[in-house]
Amino acid sequence: MNLKWKYDQENIDWDELSELYKIAPLGEKNPKELELVFGNSKFKCFALNENAIVAVGRALADGADCSYLCDVAVHPSFQGLGLGKAVVQKLVRPGSESN
Repeated sequence: MNLKWKYDQENIDWDELSELYKIAPLGEKNPKELELVFGNSKFKCFALNENAIVAVGRALADGADCSYLCDVAVHPSFQGLGLGKAVVQKLVRPGSESN
């Protein structure tokens, strides 16, 4: 597994992300709505393996005091490897590359 971490939504394939949500399973999510909610999230991270999204997470924050994890999705083939935990750590750890 050769993961690349991404902290912005530039060049994200929203159809691919919608499919990840479906199989993770986090339910049916419209690609356009995913683009909107990720755009409105202060923190986000995407884990890519060979340019495919295998894990994702996002958090809402007020910029000073509180932050709320909204979604963490991991592709079934990558579940059980600690990838979900890594996503959460990247979203909540102050000073990490996602901040």
